[in-house]
Amino acid sequence: MLYKCSNCQNIIDSEYITLGQLNHFITCITGNFSYPYKKLNYILVPFDGEEMPKATLSYEALQIDTEGNVTEGAYKLKLEGNFKSDIEPMVTFVKAAIPSSDRTYDPTTREWFYHEKFHPTMEQALKGSRFVLNYTVTKEQFVELKRKQDEFARQAGQTFQVKQYDTNEDLAKFGILLTEAAIPTKDYVSWSREIATSFWKKALKFFHPDLHPERTEQASELNEVWSRLKEGYYIK
Repeated sequence: MLYKCSNCQNIIDSEYITLGQLNHFITCITGNFSYPYKKLNYILVPFDGEEMPKATLSYEALQIDTEGNVTEGAYKLKLEGNFKSDIEPMVTFVKAAIPSSDRTYDPTTREWFYHEKFHPTMEQALKGSRFVLNYTVTKEQFVELKRKQDEFARQAGQTFQVKQYDTNEDLAKFGILLTEAAIPTKDYVSWSREIATSFWKKALKFFHPDLHPERTEQASELNEVWSRLKEGYYIK
């Protein structure tokens, strides 16, 4: 009698099975050699040489709380195999076991959606009906992925957050640069926008990198502080 591992799809002959193979099929699902042997029927399924029916499952969130935790979810299920012998009986089971309010069917993609509270029942029924289960996204994977996405978004928000500049610091820097450009700065904190603009232009000419490459850094600093002061301080 041939058997197939419902997890890794390896096939063995029961007449020649070794202890090592037996341990492999147990740990393939559980990761634990001490897993009770009486559960072996959940791991090994009869294999007659024909393609086994497949069930592809993916977890999706239905509701997320204000802290970003998944509080409710559903599984998307797609069945593949012989319609009469495999799919039709499973569809009948789905309709009988899950209330219509907790399931839906998309005829275009031929996928079922059912509430996560019915997943243990569905998983056991699929395994008992010889379906090979393929999880594209488990609940644990979905939650972990969402956690990483939220963390990335939080870090990105901190990284790209607009820096807050102190107006007094900008004014002080503006005065220093004007002094370096030999421009009198008496009462410069009270200047009108027109006067401040005229002195900024004179200072920029003094620091202009095309004329004075060695003053490129000062020209950049002057333009940076002026871009903020003209919008938030010298506005009249």
